[in-house]
Amino acid sequence: MVAGDIVNYCADQASGAAYDFQPAATVQVCIFSCSSETNDATMGLTDGTVQTTFWNKLMPTNSWQLNGTKFLIDNTNYLRITNTNAATQALGFSGIQIK
Repeated sequence: MVAGDIVNYCADQASGAAYDFQPAATVQVCIFSCSSETNDATMGLTDGTVQTTFWNKLMPTNSWQLNGTKFLIDNTNYLRITNTNAATQALGFSGIQIK
C-alpha cells in the first residue's frame, strides 16, 4: 500500500472480541470513521498493553465523526475496536494511508 490508498475493514466480531488494526512499521493512517452494528462497542487507541477509549455505547451515535474528529495511527499506537455486545456483530472503520 502507498500514501493515498483507502484503508478499511468490516467483519463480524464475536462477543467480547477485539480487532486491532496495526499498520506496518513505517506506515501512518488517518482514521475518519468507525462503526458498529448495534453501537455496543468501544473504539480507541492501544499500544498493545494500554488502551484509551474515544467512543463507546454511552456516547451519542458517531458523535466524534459529527465533530470532524480524525485520528492518526501508526505501528506504535494503533486502532482497537472491541465488541461489547452479548452477541456477534459487525464492526468496521475507514481511513486513508498518509505515509
